[in-house]
Amino acid sequence: MDYIKYKTDCLDKLKSFLTLEKKRPVLFIGSGLSQRYLKIPDWKGLLDTLCKSPVKMPRPLKYYLQSTNGDYPKVADKLKQKYFNYFWQHEKEYPISKIIEQHDIQLKSDDLWNNPEIKALKKVNPQMILTTNYDLLLEKIFPI
Repeated sequence: MDYIKYKTDCLDKLKSFLTLEKKRPVLFIGSGLSQRYLKIPDWKGLLDTLCKSPVKMPRPLKYYLQSTNGDYPKVADKLKQKYFNYFWQHEKEYPISKIIEQHDIQLKSDDLWNNPEIKALKKVNPQMILTTNYDLLLEKIFPI
């Protein structure tokens, strides 16, 4: 079976189920949505960026990943104190906010809002959305 037919069949089954059940879906939306449409970095990409600039970490990201058995939240915790001290000394904005701002510019792109998948997603009326995403894409797709 080719991918397009598979995707169409899956969507038809989902539509049928939602129509018959008459319940609004609960969406769990992970970082893949933002990575796909806004090119936002994943955990590893974000931490790698933070290890390089503007606060120069004494070790590369691989060191921190190995020392935490690949636990990204623990790596972030190890980087946190150095960033906290640096930004209080220099009174600058955190680079994470700059990364988000850089990618949020794409939220004004006609290409994004004309994408058939985004158009279809906007038609969904979820009862709830669960996410850990740190960008504004979901707020724009599902305004309150």
